[in-house]
Amino acid sequence: GSKRNILLGMFNEVSRAFFKLGSEMPLSPLDPDTFYDWALLRFQRKNIFLDRTAFRHLYDEADGETRFIQQVCHDLFRKGKDASVIEYSIMEEEINQLISKKSYIAQLFNKYTVPQQNALKIIVSCNGSEIYGKEILEEYSITKTSLQSAMKALLKENTLFKEDGVYIFEDVEFKLWIKKEIKKG
Repeated sequence: GSKRNILLGMFNEVSRAFFKLGSEMPLSPLDPDTFYDWALLRFQRKNIFLDRTAFRHLYDEADGETRFIQQVCHDLFRKGKDASVIEYSIMEEEINQLISKKSYIAQLFNKYTVPQQNALKIIVSCNGSEIYGKEILEEYSITKTSLQSAMKALLKENTLFKEDGVYIFEDVEFKLWIKKEIKKG
């Protein structure tokens, strides 16, 4: 989740109390179909149907982060009415409403340098593809060297981490806020 590096530091940094008292055990995201089946059963208790496509959209947007998915589902469940259907557009609206409530995110984004802001936008817009391509660099008016330097700083600050060659946001809500800002233009 969003406190991954803090937890890792507790066990891997010499200066911390739990140094070498545990070992890392990676936890993959829950299987989306299993997670959907679980959520669907909960919604059905209130006679609400959760569309599989809508749930998959939430799952993909949240990179499988259980906490965020449960938060969105909880809000939808609380608002849901008997015999209602949660479809894609309702899910998208709920995600956007939740992200809009996070007013601190704009301040967080503004603390970064312009090259770092561009690097964050590139990671969101490239969705795992090559970030150092000529077209991307031109679109964001950044040099390869500046982008590499920005990426190094973002990794060091734990804003991003790299897993299997893909850059991942430590905070999925931050990623979704940036995505929303890019769409606004």
